[in-house]
Amino acid sequence: MSIWILALIILTIARYMTMTGHGGENFFVIALVLQGIYMHTAAATGQFFKTEFLKPCFC
Repeated sequence: MSIWILALIILTIARYMTMTGHGGENFFVIALVLQGIYMHTAAATGQFFKTEFLKPCFC
């Protein structure tokens, strides 16, 4: 798979998880591992998504 397909998968997961009120970072880890990324790297990336992109915005 290419990086664009992985980005599309993550975007789709993020959209549905946001609509249902869940974080979705666990699903990002699964998608990254299936892409062939090491488990520890995928888990760290999932935590990054959780802390940086999915936190509430109080603008």
